[in-house]
Amino acid sequence: MTQNTSRFTQNLGHWQGTAEVYDGHGRFLGNGSDSRQVQQLDNGRVRIDVSFVGPFKHAGHYTIAEAAGSRLYQGPANVGYAETLSSGLVDANAYWPALGLSQRFFLMVLPDGDTQLSLALMTRGEKLLYVVVGQNERIRTEDEGRETDAPSSVLRPPSFLSGTSYDLAHDPAAGRGEILLH
Repeated sequence: MTQNTSRFTQNLGHWQGTAEVYDGHGRFLGNGSDSRQVQQLDNGRVRIDVSFVGPFKHAGHYTIAEAAGSRLYQGPANVGYAETLSSGLVDANAYWPALGLSQRFFLMVLPDGDTQLSLALMTRGEKLLYVVVGQNERIRTEDEGRETDAPSSVLRPPSFLSGTSYDLAHDPAAGRGEILLH
C-alpha cells in the first residue's frame, strides 16, 4: 500500500454528520443529514455507502482506487477524480449521475482523525445550484476500544439547528452564531 492509501484507510468506519445547504446565491435552504460507511475492499479499493437527506436527497455507493496522491472515483453513484493536497486534505471533481450534478469538493480530516469538514459546490453545467458545508464525525462505540458516553454499540444521532429555510433564508448565518460558509 502507498502512504496515501494508508492515510485513507485510517478513515474507515461509519461517519455521520450535518450540513448546511445554500442555493447558488447564498440563501440558506436547510440542513442536511449525511451518513457514510467507508469499507476496505479485498482488491485495495475503498467502498463508500452514502446517504444524504436535506433540500436534495441521494443514496448510493461508489468505490475509490488510490495511487500516488490521486484518487479515482469509480461509480456508480459518483464518478470522478481527486488529488490529495496534503495529509487529510482532498480536492475532488466528480459527477453524480442520479442527481445530474457535477461537484467540486474539498474534504479535510482534522488532526483528531475523527472529524471531517467539507465544502461541496454542486453545479448543473456552469450554473451553481447548491453549496453544501458539512461536518461529519466518525461514530465509534465502546466495542471499538474507545471510551464514549454512549452505551456500547449505540450510534449518536447528528445534531441539527432547528428552524425552517423560510425563516432563515435571509439570515446569512442560517440561525447559527457564525457563518460556516465563510
